[in-house]
Amino acid sequence: MLEPDYCKARLLEIRVGRRFWQSNASVEDARTFYVRVVEPLRRLQRRGVVEKLRELSASNDKIPTAVEIIGQVDDRMLYGFASQSRAAGGGDRTHTILRSLDFESSASASSATPAKKV
Repeated sequence: MLEPDYCKARLLEIRVGRRFWQSNASVEDARTFYVRVVEPLRRLQRRGVVEKLRELSASNDKIPTAVEIIGQVDDRMLYGFASQSRAAGGGDRTHTILRSLDFESSASASSATPAKKV
């Protein structure tokens, strides 16, 4: 069975503006929160998508119960990370910009529609 990709889930949330996640109070929920939220956000930070995280935990607990993005989110990396995971090329290709031609240079005598006399 494939494990869910929690990095992709966090990316989707970041794209819509989410910057804060919080766990419920139980120890079981805290461990699930760590696996589903804290670890994926740390991975995104290491990959350069998220600049800085602030992890909050109770004074006697080592597992964070809340995480907040306090640094910048690199939009280029945010969208590039998702495309790299889907395509082998990773988006390194240089794209050619096509200039639009003005009407006169794109029209030729043989393709022009003659004007009707009124």
